[in-house]
Amino acid sequence: MTERPQPPQFTNDQLRQRSKFFALLDDLGIERLMKIAEPQHFAASRPLCMAGALSDSFFLILDGTARIEVESADGEGAVDCLTRGSFFGELATILGEPRPVTVIAQTDVKTLRFDGELVRALLEHYPEVRQHLVQIGIARSELALAELAQDDFADPLVTVAEVDSDD
Repeated sequence: MTERPQPPQFTNDQLRQRSKFFALLDDLGIERLMKIAEPQHFAASRPLCMAGALSDSFFLILDGTARIEVESADGEGAVDCLTRGSFFGELATILGEPRPVTVIAQTDVKTLRFDGELVRALLEHYPEVRQHLVQIGIARSELALAELAQDDFADPLVTVAEVDSDD
């Protein structure tokens, strides 16, 4: 039987400084969460997750940079960058929904992966944390939609001058 690799060792305070998610948890919650963490490495240019895929886990970036991409009418576009301490995939994982975005490693990225089923079971003991994560996810979705709308309307088909000249 192969032994499961152990996640990097951090103090609870270090974890709270790295991530808002950990900052919401008490010491026992952090210890429970770290017990289910699995270290993963993604090479530069490799997808960490794909839009539309069912979410079975979420991630905390320990090192490296990744970009969030969303599909727009004219293809995919970068919306935001994720760096050390960022977590992503939490909303889709908690709600068991398809991922709304694609995340691509810009550099080599080291993460901790948290299994969705185990996280959902843990969050039953922390309903306020679950609610906060849902709010963060909603805010991110709204930002992504605003970015898409801005891109889609950046090059209008009809200008105000053209409308005025029709009179």
